[in-house]
Amino acid sequence: MMKDITQIFYIHSNITYLAALSIIQEKKFNEPLLLFGRAYRNDFLQNDYQKIYLDKTIDSLNSIPSYGRRWLVIKYAGPLNQIKTLLSKYGSAGYVCYLPHIKNYLMQYIVMNKRCKSFSIMDEGLLSYTNPKIFLKQNHKRYQQTYLSKIRSLLKYVNHANASSAYFPIKARLDRIYLFYEDLKRVWEGVNVSIMKWPIIDANLPDFSNKRIYILDNLDNNTFLDPENIPKILHGIFKQFKNCELYVKCHPANRNIEEIIRILKSAEVNYKVINPNVPLELVFMQSKNIKVYGLFSSLLFYASIFGHDSISYAKYAEPYDPMIKNMMGNYMPRIFFEKVKIVDILSSNMRE
Repeated sequence: MMKDITQIFYIHSNITYLAALSIIQEKKFNEPLLLFGRAYRNDFLQNDYQKIYLDKTIDSLNSIPSYGRRWLVIKYAGPLNQIKTLLSKYGSAGYVCYLPHIKNYLMQYIVMNKRCKSFSIMDEGLLSYTNPKIFLKQNHKRYQQTYLSKIRSLLKYVNHANASSAYFPIKARLDRIYLFYEDLKRVWEGVNVSIMKWPIIDANLPDFSNKRIYILDNLDNNTFLDPENIPKILHGIFKQFKNCELYVKCHPANRNIEEIIRILKSAEVNYKVINPNVPLELVFMQSKNIKVYGLFSSLLFYASIFGHDSISYAKYAEPYDPMIKNMMGNYMPRIFFEKVKIVDILSSNMRE
């Protein structure tokens, strides 16, 4: 009896978990394999699907650019062997994968593996609505134009291990893009796009109607804010909530929660921390009249499309860090600025 092709989902955040569950429910997959990366865990969303939590060794491949790294096959021999063994074991008959992007080496390795038959891109928040080239790395012309170029790419094997589309074309077929927000299908012209329904989950979601929520970005793994600037930016924002009740949602990947608590206390905020595993996207669907604050989190966008008052303090943070302006100008999709109020602190009123 032939073994069925495995359906593999890579999950590293609440939104990618919700996207995976939506696809699984719609397609009625019986035995999907869920790979959890970036130390992400979620006990709030309960199900019986097979789960593998990637350890730090394999997860280190997430930090490598899609084109590889010098002496990769030697320096990362351990994680390369582990991910190869994992894909060989669970995808022995071949697999199709559902990924948030293919812009780092781990994602590239999963797609470039000979057992991968096709792949799809799942909604992972705001970046899913930006330039598709960010997600779909193309062959570098320097290594694909001529016979000599191809030899040059082979000579760089120790840097990419034949698992980078910068050097070799992806043989697996791109099936489709799965999004939650229909109005932005146009961003992915020329690609099959499916609009997902939010998944049905068996959990008691909290009601935050008429509350204030501050959404923290992934501060431990960001490219828009120097870690040294985080405390002073957050203190400036939080002091506007002095003596106000404020619910704080930490990003699941953030580890230094104690520092956030210290800043909240110094700003004299009456804060309550929300369980980071609670999917606020679903909370926004059933709660009413929430005021949501933050910098760049995609939750600001999702709050706005569900009718809540969503405010970004990116403009306030901009003078503290030049990377903020670059983030706003080059990486944030236009829809964010259309849906979310961009303010500095002096122009907003916390007590409205």
